[in-house]
Amino acid sequence: MKQKTLSKRASTTLVISLILATLVTSAILTGTLIARNQRLNPDYITYQEAIDIASAIPEVATFLEENEISSVSANRIDEKWIVEFYADNFTYAEDIYYWMNYAYVEIDALTSDVLYFAVYTPSKPNYTEQEIIAIANAIPEIAEWLDSQAGDISINAWYDGLELWYVDYWSDTIRSYPFVIISNNNGSVIFYEIYDPLENAIHTEEEIIVIVEALAEVQQWIVFNPEFGRTINYYDTIWFGNESFLKSANNFATKNIDVNAGVWIVDYWALDNPYQNWISITVDDETGEVVDITKSLAPNLTFDEVIAIAESQPEVSTFLDSLSLYGVSAVFDSFYGYWYVYFENIYNYNEYAKVDIIDATGEIFYYYIHDLPNPNLTGEEALAIALSDPEVQDWLATVTGYEVYMCFDEGFWYIDLIDDILTFNESLIPGETIGIRIVIDDVTEEVIDVIYLPI
Repeated sequence: MKQKTLSKRASTTLVISLILATLVTSAILTGTLIARNQRLNPDYITYQEAIDIASAIPEVATFLEENEISSVSANRIDEKWIVEFYADNFTYAEDIYYWMNYAYVEIDALTSDVLYFAVYTPSKPNYTEQEIIAIANAIPEIAEWLDSQAGDISINAWYDGLELWYVDYWSDTIRSYPFVIISNNNGSVIFYEIYDPLENAIHTEEEIIVIVEALAEVQQWIVFNPEFGRTINYYDTIWFGNESFLKSANNFATKNIDVNAGVWIVDYWALDNPYQNWISITVDDETGEVVDITKSLAPNLTFDEVIAIAESQPEVSTFLDSLSLYGVSAVFDSFYGYWYVYFENIYNYNEYAKVDIIDATGEIFYYYIHDLPNPNLTGEEALAIALSDPEVQDWLATVTGYEVYMCFDEGFWYIDLIDDILTFNESLIPGETIGIRIVIDDVTEEVIDVIYLPI
């Protein structure tokens, strides 16, 4: 009997909305219904072949010999394989941040040609974080800025693993931000500045708030949403570039913005529903004129209605009929007025369907099905093999509950079992195991690896 579940994973929803935002734009531009069904090209080199080709590059082979590799990944993006090797065996000091040893390879998925590769090996830092901060604090202008601060100051320093240290400062009391770059070779200051985003502003924050909150539309919104949050930001077109800023701003405004100086953007959102209930006001800094007001849209369709519409698309319906268990999520975009519906095979999250719906009309303007060739094993069979492995059973005996995430890719099943309790434990120790990954060969039906997943 077919089952479907409502997905409650916020991370999945976020990823979906970000991916779909790009797809939505392209669909609108064409003004046509778009449908795609991506299948694996049988001529593509396999996951393991991509790793083997990358490992055979002399520079990469040397890197693999000289370092303890902590993880290897291979991902195919269109006609290209991206293979990455990581080694995290550098442990100079706990307060030093640096890039781990890393090798990166791009391979043509059809011809096996190596398109690009690079090996990054970090150099040892010659200074500690405290020493670098002391050098930055000794710069006269920085020292003067520090003396002017009445509240708490946050100072962060990090090393890029190659040759440069970066130091940045933050204070809640003054809207200016020092930034320093220091050489790891000799400790010399290469660059510094104290950026004040309000330096060229004509109006003050207080004046802009008075202008905005005098608007009847804003007053009405506040009356209906007495518990709200507010941010105010000034965008200096001299700093960002007038042309590039206006191009960006007009992408999100309901009408073209025509200003000669900077602009202020004041955002209000309801604390009980910040992503679906908000209002944004744009003010020309030079004239004090309100040039744009954008409000969140309220959905006309219900969750159940958009799911029914998505399932009515014949290709989507056929796809869902092929699944024994799938998850369903639907997200409403309060800016554009679209619904983004996502169906995911519970036993293989690489199999999914996405449907985008116009809330005002109920029209499907885009759908996409990522359907993979049928593997030898079903998802249920692969999960059963994973759970019957002795090492996996030993781990299961140590947990009270777990989440299952499954994926079939290039001839292998990847099954992640994640500890429910540890996932939500805020006192986790870095490196502590939060789950295990079982890798199963789809042809031989054997467990070929069990990997313990650290936090």
